[in-house]
Amino acid sequence: MTSTDFPQRFSQHLKTGDWLLARHIRFASLFYLAASALVVVLLFTVPNNFNPGDGKPLLTDYLSFWAAAGEANAGRPELPYLTGEFQKLQFELTGTDKFFSFFYPPTFLLAVLPFGLAGFAFSFIAFNALSLLAYWAMTRTITGNGFAALMLCAFPPAMICVFHGQNALFLATLLGFAMVCLKQDRPVLAGVLIGLMTVKPQLGILLPLALLADRQWVTIFTAAATTLLFAGMSYLVFGQETWLAFIAQIPIAGQTLQEGLVGWEKMVSVYAGLRTLGLGHGPTQIIQGMITIVAAVLVYKAWRGPASMASK
Repeated sequence: MTSTDFPQRFSQHLKTGDWLLARHIRFASLFYLAASALVVVLLFTVPNNFNPGDGKPLLTDYLSFWAAAGEANAGRPELPYLTGEFQKLQFELTGTDKFFSFFYPPTFLLAVLPFGLAGFAFSFIAFNALSLLAYWAMTRTITGNGFAALMLCAFPPAMICVFHGQNALFLATLLGFAMVCLKQDRPVLAGVLIGLMTVKPQLGILLPLALLADRQWVTIFTAAATTLLFAGMSYLVFGQETWLAFIAQIPIAGQTLQEGLVGWEKMVSVYAGLRTLGLGHGPTQIIQGMITIVAAVLVYKAWRGPASMASK
């Protein structure tokens, strides 16, 4: 091979992908998982932007879950929805002005209640370990391959959820298993899983539309019943004041989005992307609305048609 042939052959080699073998993917995935575990250890042991030191909790999203659950266990479930009081509590816990809001309904507060019984470090590790295990089980069920599921756990966004202690892996697990149940003609269980997703309702806006298009009446009824039952349980446990405080806080969540109090670069949406580029709130809302309508039409047509459940 001459020197002039090398660039062409190298380019062709990259295009075909024949250089990427299964063992390379396995090694990269395992290496990334090991490195991620090391990063979690370093978060707790080495001074960094997330660790205020002196054994204080990490400055991550999970702080709001843990602190909210702790207040609920102490008999003050409404406090996480009182922004000023919750901010004061976090200052006492971390000694910093870094604040993490709790914009979740009381149903999610009920779900995380057990995690407020332990110290932050143990609670953080337990929450993430359970979320990864659940996510692995879901992807294992879908792929039929345990190692492929492990590689999906090494998907960088999945690890970002772990680093910040977010709940996206749990919600992805609920959605994934719900789709599996629909494919296996188990509509009741699918509805229960979809109903549990209402702890973060903005992630399921198009699900009712898809189910309506596919005439999944049993799933729709079961999801609605599960939602009401879950909400009723949280009402019985936490009382009316907690729900009223949550409802009163909703405008603050909208203000937080509009004013970029949580950086738009941290969000995955058309709205956030356009605001990052400097477009104003009004025009961005219109564009987001138009794209949402297009997405709704596409979802409806896909679920109304004869495509397989896997394609849907």
